Amino acid sequence: MSRHGIRLPEPDSEGIMKCAESGYRYKEFEPGVMRCLDLDEEAPLPPDEAIGRVSYDELKRK
Repeated sequence: MSRHGIRLPEPDSEGIMKCAESGYRYKEFEPGVMRCLDLDEEAPLPPDEAIGRVSYDELKRK
């Protein structure tokens, strides 16, 4: 699950998953430990990315 609450797709060949909403990349570093590669986990989301822009129905179609 991404920081935007979006279910992440299956990982690519390098183990990276990309959020359909934000485009942020995630990777599971150990079982159950997912980290965002593009934004420090302790940092708040930037204001322009704190509110979703894609409807849930649109995300389901991706």
